[in-house]
Amino acid sequence: MRRSQCFSLVLGAAVALGWFCGRAFERAFEEVPAHADGAVAGEQGQGGGVVSGNGDVNGDGARDLSDAIYLLTFLFQGGDPPKLCPGGGDCTQCEADLAACLAALMPEPELCTGGIDEDGDCLIDCDDPDCAADVDCTVVTPTFTEGPMNAEGYRTFTDDAFGIEFVLLPGGTFDMGSPDTEPNRAFDEGPVHAVTLDPFLIAKTEVTQAQYAAVTGLIPSEFSGDGQRPVERVSWNDLRDAGGFLQKTGLRLPTEAQWEYAARGDTSTAFSWGDLCNADDCLPCATAQADMFMWWCENSGGTTQPVATKMPNPFGLFGMHGNVYEWCEDVYDIGFYGKPEAAGPNPVSTAGSTKRVFRGGGSDRPAARCRSAFRNSFATVDPDTISAFLGFRLAAPSP
Repeated sequence: MRRSQCFSLVLGAAVALGWFCGRAFERAFEEVPAHADGAVAGEQGQGGGVVSGNGDVNGDGARDLSDAIYLLTFLFQGGDPPKLCPGGGDCTQCEADLAACLAALMPEPELCTGGIDEDGDCLIDCDDPDCAADVDCTVVTPTFTEGPMNAEGYRTFTDDAFGIEFVLLPGGTFDMGSPDTEPNRAFDEGPVHAVTLDPFLIAKTEVTQAQYAAVTGLIPSEFSGDGQRPVERVSWNDLRDAGGFLQKTGLRLPTEAQWEYAARGDTSTAFSWGDLCNADDCLPCATAQADMFMWWCENSGGTTQPVATKMPNPFGLFGMHGNVYEWCEDVYDIGFYGKPEAAGPNPVSTAGSTKRVFRGGGSDRPAARCRSAFRNSFATVDPDTISAFLGFRLAAPSP
């Protein structure tokens, strides 16, 4: 954004405040292009200017400072003004542009507190549902206290705010995906490719119902208990909503590569304990060994079970196979493994479909669906999906 445009935006915002008080620019409304949503457009017919008495110039459903900036930019510069969070739009870029513009002209604006602009100096409404990224709202930065080494020899950390336990994984390079010879291999699990990761923290267990309730005050789960079962019936979008679990904690989901690295526990076999039990049904198949490590359709009784009640994997992580599927950060891309960027460092898929990745298998699933490499492409997993067998596990950068 050019410096002259920055000055135009800020100067326009200042001048526009007078317009809101005196409606001195009322006639100019009829000259501004219509960018209103369907409800506003219905008041004015099709294709005309914005209704004079409304004041919602950019069509975001509110009469606020962004309308003034929109109007003044049009009047001073001519042509189509930049979109400032129009109704139904993704305002990530317009927020970033405005923030960069302000940073070049004045000190950093005060952050909103808890999504609320207490003294009116935030330029974008933190609670605007059309905004995809609230760049002017407070960002929570988690802190951790180091604990002892776990039995497997890895450093542990505890989140200071909520007491969630993490294991620090060393990162490095590992082979992601399944070879052609792996029984019940799915079509999207290859090619096997070397992936490089930095060290990172990953939670020792799935997020429990008690942990979720401590952060959000809610327990949306179908299977109730003493709070130690995994929380489920939480969508990918629920976690990212304003006031959602990730925003309140400052924690995040693991990437798909981080998840598989954690699940494998420095192994290359179908499961972290070996290559046994690859049956594609719930019939016994080396069940004595599988039952030691995971809740699946052979032993769960068709429900989720309390976390950390089976053996941990070689990293000291519980429940990476079975119990509940776990959301990952990535957008599901059927061909991502064949792309150069899949090797990393720290790869994450951001395009390729409208689906999101989840991993790990559920307690109602056969063993084949609980393998380290299984990507769950069989399901329709849009980011609003909820399921009684779909939860999540947390991650964070190395402290």
